[in-house]
Amino acid sequence: MNEKTLKEARKIIAGFLKQRRLELGYSQAYIAEKTGLGLRTIVRAEQADFWLGMKQFVLICDVLKIDYKKIFE
Repeated sequence: MNEKTLKEARKIIAGFLKQRRLELGYSQAYIAEKTGLGLRTIVRAEQADFWLGMKQFVLICDVLKIDYKKIFE
């Protein structure tokens, strides 16, 4: 797997999370507050600047009411 593929995957995940946040009308600050993650982490995740760790991903999914198990069915 090359870096281009990984970057594309990161962008898809970031876009998915951002879209869901906007659908719910939540701010990035709200997500940060509810997850206990830093605002900068949420911003960078939505910009696809880095890979979220699994714990971070699950925390964000919980706040966004995403059943992360169903994403991969």
